[in-house]
Amino acid sequence: MNRLIVFPLLAALTGCVSTQLSTPSHQPEVTIPGHTSEEVKTAVVNHYLNQQFQVKSSDNLNVVMEKEASIMASVLLADSASPVTYTRLIVTLLAQPDGAIRLIVVPHLVSRRNDLVLDGKGFRQAQGDLDRIAEKLKK
Repeated sequence: MNRLIVFPLLAALTGCVSTQLSTPSHQPEVTIPGHTSEEVKTAVVNHYLNQQFQVKSSDNLNVVMEKEASIMASVLLADSASPVTYTRLIVTLLAQPDGAIRLIVVPHLVSRRNDLVLDGKGFRQAQGDLDRIAEKLKK
């Protein structure tokens, strides 16, 4: 598909205007006090498993989760060599000096030939997810 068509359509899908969040990293993030890294990681994984994501990889610092992207995203990015497009979340857990855990999520739209960061609408949705996770851990 002609790139002159794909990129404007992709911008419409992901949110036309780049969104810089008012977080220190300008990415979706939240700091969660009073819980261990393992407790926070478990809450994050459970939250996204409930949204049909699957754990692709995990280590002490990162959890990578994926699910098949929407039909519209697949139409825009897929090709005959790779007909499936995925939404990938890269979740980073950083222990802070005060013991809190800082969570940063970067959403991507991934096909065999493309890896696009979903700012705009993707950032707003990821920030909402992190806020819900943090609120649930407060209870």
